Amino acid sequence: MEAIPTLFQGRVFKSKSEAMFANILEQMKGYRNYLRWVYEPKIFKTTYGYIPDFIIYEGDELFLADWIYIVEYKPSIPTYQYLNYLSSQFEEIKRKDCYEFIDHFYLIFGNCYDIGFFRIVYDFEKHKFSEQIEPIPWITDVMINRAKTHRYDLEQTF
Repeated sequence: MEAIPTLFQGRVFKSKSEAMFANILEQMKGYRNYLRWVYEPKIFKTTYGYIPDFIIYEGDELFLADWIYIVEYKPSIPTYQYLNYLSSQFEEIKRKDCYEFIDHFYLIFGNCYDIGFFRIVYDFEKHKFSEQIEPIPWITDVMINRAKTHRYDLEQTF
């Protein structure tokens, strides 16, 4: 199925599933006052043109944040080939001088219509993704239902 560009809060996301995940992140702000997120942060672009889907951080400024998560989001479980590609991209981002302090790199997969959302943590010491797939406890059924029932087709930009 081909991705459908979707508008959410003035941003055009490459797919509706990314817009729905952004909706969930936006809802998280209600629980954590200083949570911030950025879609496709260009500052993390690699030499192969890869840009992570999201960066999530807590604090007023990105590089003064208490914590920073780099997140690649997929609506379904990725292949091993994709995990290998993503490993090399995460390694390149981490090698850049000013980003070595970032140690939370995740692949999050799932969508609002299936069994939930899961994450796989990238382990820089082992240079690979963890074999453990973890459910994401902070994504609640209420958030999923709000993201699922949001009328993305009615959003407008001015």
